[in-house]
Amino acid sequence: MTQTLRLELDLRPVHRVGADVLVVPFVPEHGLTRGPLSWADWRLCGLLSETLRRDTSAGADAVLLAPSGGRLRADWILALGVAENVSEEGLRRVAEGIVERVRSLRVARLALALPALGDPARIAEAFAVGLMASVARAGESLDARLVVSRESARAAWAGLQRAAQSPLAGITLELAASADPRSDSRDRPQVAEQGSL
Repeated sequence: MTQTLRLELDLRPVHRVGADVLVVPFVPEHGLTRGPLSWADWRLCGLLSETLRRDTSAGADAVLLAPSGGRLRADWILALGVAENVSEEGLRRVAEGIVERVRSLRVARLALALPALGDPARIAEAFAVGLMASVARAGESLDARLVVSRESARAAWAGLQRAAQSPLAGITLELAASADPRSDSRDRPQVAEQGSL
């Protein structure tokens, strides 16, 4: 039986993305001053940074699950530490771990922010391949939103298209254009694509 991974690009800021769980990878060395997690932390009045500051030993293995208390459109925030110099294989493992964590939470609506670690195409491709591998192992389809900045949208889309060419038997990757209705045609990928792997 073929499993499906449906990925939709979402160009909205993380605090405007509706989801049961919003997963936000971050680089502990950078703190929460940069990237998508800084927006979520600001909306939560510093709860994330304060909690992560208390647990300084976790480093790249930092994991924090916190309720949004209605200050974000997502019900829960899952912050995951990622090493600054993480390899593509490491990014795939991070994506696989995300799926395993959220499945245990019985999540219906998942949003995943693309970490600010350089080339968005490379990161989006590695994340998509990791998500597909996890879907194949779990034997269950998954719908997710990949939250990216407007500036990264085209590159992330290209990375997702490359991921659709990855040789994972029994997985269909469906790609959907942006969920941001305010984005203009220059920011939004023009077509939805489907590829059977």
